[in-house]
Amino acid sequence: MTIEQLLYWAAYVIPFALIVITATAEKIVEKKAWHWKHFYRGLDLMVTVLGASLVNLLDVSKMADADKRMMAAIWTVAFVVASFSLVFVITSLHQDWGAEDRFGRGQVLLLGFASNGVGIALAWGFVQLKVKGLV
Repeated sequence: MTIEQLLYWAAYVIPFALIVITATAEKIVEKKAWHWKHFYRGLDLMVTVLGASLVNLLDVSKMADADKRMMAAIWTVAFVVASFSLVFVITSLHQDWGAEDRFGRGQVLLLGFASNGVGIALAWGFVQLKVKGLV
């Protein structure tokens, strides 16, 4: 397995591992039974990806080639802006649908699948951009 294949594989596995780890941590802290809300981790994933992309700017600043550095900075800033915008969308979803009285199929679909899906897609997208050398 090449390093590129390993990174592609990790881009899928790491977000799911983060969902399980943070859900377990929240369950332990709350000292309550398992609940669907423990797995609504889209916002956590997005903030993690946002942090990784901001840290990536430090790597970009160390690039020797000025043209590559400029393109990588542009791609990284564009990714940060897109991620930051989506954070607000997902936050509003959690505000509207996160209440316990809203539990049902809609909550599971929007927070469990859509919100997590956006977070997973951003994590996967960042790894893809990094592997291709764009960020």
